[in-house]
Amino acid sequence: MTGWIFVLFIALFATAIVISIVLDRKRTEAIKQLAATMGFDYREHPQTYLPNTIWQFDLFNKGRNRRLKHLIQGTQEEAIVSVSDYQYTTGTQKNRTTHNQTVVFIESDRLNLPNFLLIPENIFHKVGNVFGYKDIDFDSHPEFSSQYLLKGTDEESIRSLFHDGILNIYQRHPGTSTEGLDTLLIYYRKGQRFKPDQWQNLLNEAIEAYEQFSQHYY
Repeated sequence: MTGWIFVLFIALFATAIVISIVLDRKRTEAIKQLAATMGFDYREHPQTYLPNTIWQFDLFNKGRNRRLKHLIQGTQEEAIVSVSDYQYTTGTQKNRTTHNQTVVFIESDRLNLPNFLLIPENIFHKVGNVFGYKDIDFDSHPEFSSQYLLKGTDEESIRSLFHDGILNIYQRHPGTSTEGLDTLLIYYRKGQRFKPDQWQNLLNEAIEAYEQFSQHYY
């Protein structure tokens, strides 16, 4: 009986792998078609086409087995624009979790950004504020301040960067995360991997934010 259970387990495991491979191939084809429709290029080796700056961001310093895949890239609004899946692993053995999400990268000389992290604020952040955990708030936008944790090394520059136009955008798109440094901006929703037919909407949101951030340069 034990032998049959083992065989059944192996069969189920193998089936799961085959299904995963088939689904990934379908996703790859859908993303390649999307790239062609948008006039973008599909990149086989994503890391080759992204600046090393990304590894300084909070998102890309979590967990292990970090992997970018399904990168599409083009130009838009005087910027190199990329959209990609990103995957990393946390925990071990039974507590192991694989995190998947979609990220927009925007690189442009129109950007001159201080290093900042903007993520949805949770109860742990709010408790941390009581004990001195630094969160940059704006009295003019209490809704933004209640929704988001904003931090960085240069508070004065970050406050100057986050003008009314930017604050209003993020109030309209709750749950969004953004990180910036120098000429690079990344835009994502934590833990969300979007279907290929949703990539354009996510990109449109990111471009809207980029246009507001780039005003700071001028």
